[in-house]
Amino acid sequence: MSVVTKTGDKGQTSVYDAKSGKTLRVAKDSAQIEAIGTIDELNSYIGVITSEVSNTDVDKKLRNIQKELFTIGSILAGSELAFAGSRAKRLETQIEKMEHLLPTLANFILPGGEPLAAKCMYARALARRAERSVIAYGNFAYVKKPIRTYLNRLSDYLFVMSRMINSDAGDVEQLWIGRRR
Repeated sequence: MSVVTKTGDKGQTSVYDAKSGKTLRVAKDSAQIEAIGTIDELNSYIGVITSEVSNTDVDKKLRNIQKELFTIGSILAGSELAFAGSRAKRLETQIEKMEHLLPTLANFILPGGEPLAAKCMYARALARRAERSVIAYGNFAYVKKPIRTYLNRLSDYLFVMSRMINSDAGDVEQLWIGRRR
């Protein structure tokens, strides 16, 4: 079967409605499709990061995140898959482990440093955008709380991972210090 269906040429796409068991047509600019699309964008960019990761433990964790993002996208598209709050808790545990190895933050830091760390920072920003899109979709439809919590934690995780990559490489964080007038 080809990926070219031409059914979306008029600005609509299909999603599955679990309640009715039917496929529904929705506008491609709807809040639902925006949320699904930003999750897909984040997932794809994490794929870019995994293509450059040499640490097998980090690669495994990122690929697990990709699977979880696919689950979120599927749920937002109408499937009734489970998404437990323990997934966000797992990210919290990983964040805490990395933070114990890093200096305490007293200032904002500029995104950058090692190329892989900079990409993690960009993925963090994409995770924030995905979170905003999912919350906006939640104004029209029910979005499970564990999904919202997970996306919030994921952006934190990517931030700390960026710091960890820079620290492991001996890269000094560039601080942003605001100046008072």
